[in-house]
Parts: sequence; structure tokens; C-alpha cells
Amino acid sequence: MPRLLLVAADALAPTCGECEEDWIRLPADDADVRARRASLSERWARYGLGRDPEIDAAGRIRFQGRWVALSRTEQNLTRTLIEHLGAVVDHVTLTRSTWPDGDGVPYGRLRVQILHVRRRLEPLGLSIRTVQGRGYVLEPSD
Repeated sequence: MPRLLLVAADALAPTCGECEEDWIRLPADDADVRARRASLSERWARYGLGRDPEIDAAGRIRFQGRWVALSRTEQNLTRTLIEHLGAVVDHVTLTRSTWPDGDGVPYGRLRVQILHVRRRLEPLGLSIRTVQGRGYVLEPSD
């Protein structure tokens, strides 16, 4: 969530390294506070913070201001998981959406691909959880 820090007149200025944080020294004019809040909201929207992950036209998955490039197969698999964000997606659905000739693809092939995608998404704060005997769930990491 965006944060606007209200800093006492005699306090040291904080270091804000994240784009969802800013500060203003008190006492502050109402117009200045509104301007800082608007700036925070704009950055929040521009960097995609607070939104669901999405795959852009260049094949990059973007989430919380960060991105990683995905192969075509990884894009297909991840896109299906994003469409069902937070819900279990079964093997058949993932296989058919990932490989056009999805019928007959061994379960092991999907498991290997899930492992690759799982590793790619971890730095973005996304995890793929295995639901034994049912499928996989994409969700934000804790």
C-alpha cells in the first residue's frame, strides 16, 4: 500500500527507497499533502503496484513494479494460472493451454515446466503452490 510519512519538524528526513512511499515534514499545507498523495497514487498506478500480475506483449510478466521475461511455453502456462489467480487449476486445463497438442502430454512434463515457472516468478513475489491430487495455485507470496 502507498504510504505518506508525516515527519516531525525536528526529526531526521527518512530514506524512502520504495516507489510506494514518500514523506512530508510537519506542519504541512493541505495542498502540499494532497499533491504528495496524488504523486504516490500516480506512481502506484504506473508501476502496477496493487494489481494482479499481467503478461505484456513482449512476453514479460509484470507484478508489483518488477518483471521477468518468459518463454512462449512459460507464458502460456502462466497466463492460465493468472486467469485463475488464487484458485486451483487442474492438470488437464494447464496442459491444454500450454501445449496446443495438449492431449497425451505426460504429467512429468508439466511438473518440470511448473518448476521452471515457479523459479522465474519467485523474485516477483509470486508462488505456485501444489495442491496434491488436484493441481496448482498461483498466488502472491507471503
